[in-house]
Amino acid sequence: MANKKLRATILGLRQDGCSYGEIAKKLEISKSHVAYYAKDTKLTPLQILAKLRAAASKGGRAEWKPDCISNMFKLFGARVDALSSTSKGRAAEAAVRFRLSMLNLEVLGGTGGESIDFLVMCPHGQRIIRLQVRWAYKGPSGAPRVRLRCSAGRGKEKRFEPDSFDILTGYDLITDSVYVWSAKELLEHKTTITVCAFAHEAWSKLLNLLE
Repeated sequence: MANKKLRATILGLRQDGCSYGEIAKKLEISKSHVAYYAKDTKLTPLQILAKLRAAASKGGRAEWKPDCISNMFKLFGARVDALSSTSKGRAAEAAVRFRLSMLNLEVLGGTGGESIDFLVMCPHGQRIIRLQVRWAYKGPSGAPRVRLRCSAGRGKEKRFEPDSFDILTGYDLITDSVYVWSAKELLEHKTTITVCAFAHEAWSKLLNLLE
């Protein structure tokens, strides 16, 4: 009975837009305990956007730091394979954020525990697009590929859920190119997708969703 009451409380707080960390702090339990009961729940984009804006107004918004880009320039002459996954991820996020800014789009970072990296919207717009950022790696054929898998905990991986994002981008560090796919285009791909011409800098796919 106590477990049912705890689960109901956790789900109620989750529906109110609380993150795992906030719920754990309020109820004085571990985040893993919260995740166990709320694993099938997700914050809506509007809830995430509200949380990000609230954090930004308090000066607590977490974003990539400017020195991440300068750090990549210092390592630009190095072999891409020598870079850590974290550095590749930062480079990809910086490259995608730059392009979104040039399109005059409002960009906010994702929150911990959510399978999105950016929330994107037009200035004064109402539609919010969930965007996932990945970096491309060299496939067996030599062509860059983008993984469609994420962490499932305990060293395991799983494919992204079909409804976990609207747009996926893959950044190729060698050519400084971003490849863009809609979630619908990826439904038939299980673990990876190879970059192709129709996805190269295809930002119209994102802009069409914002209309």
